[in-house]
Amino acid sequence: SFNDKPVNEAAVGPLGKDLFEREQDDLLSDLKDIPKKACDRR
Repeated sequence: SFNDKPVNEAAVGPLGKDLFEREQDDLLSDLKDIPKKACDRR
């Protein structure tokens, strides 16, 4: 799960922050695509 607080760059470093943000964007994109892919299984 994600919260609304910014990533703590001091804890994860700049690469960790970038990776986290890209993964978050990918997850949100996948979640938005679920309705589009619902008929693909049939």
